[in-house]
Amino acid sequence: MPLWVLITLICVTWFNVLCVYVAWRLASASSRTMKRLRDLETTQADLESSFDSLLESHKRLRSRAGMRELRARDEPPAVETKAQVRARVFGTTAGPAFAKIQQRIASGDS
Repeated sequence: MPLWVLITLICVTWFNVLCVYVAWRLASASSRTMKRLRDLETTQADLESSFDSLLESHKRLRSRAGMRELRARDEPPAVETKAQVRARVFGTTAGPAFAKIQQRIASGDS
């Protein structure tokens, strides 16, 4: 076998080894990058889930607070008895002044 064939075989072998080494390094770097990307995607999904959960909790709490405010605002007034209504409208519920007011109302005089 001539010397130039032997040198060519050695060079081709080293070139193939170098190509495999470079491909191995690129694949290794790519797999590390892909692993980090998967970790980031998992973390992002967890954060989105937590955010959605917090948003739902916030909606429920705001709804409860709103209903509490609405109930407080729309509370019915205290029920008045007849005597309290008469006292508020006429100022008194007995005596001659009350009788005069009722006579005026009955006769149509205001």
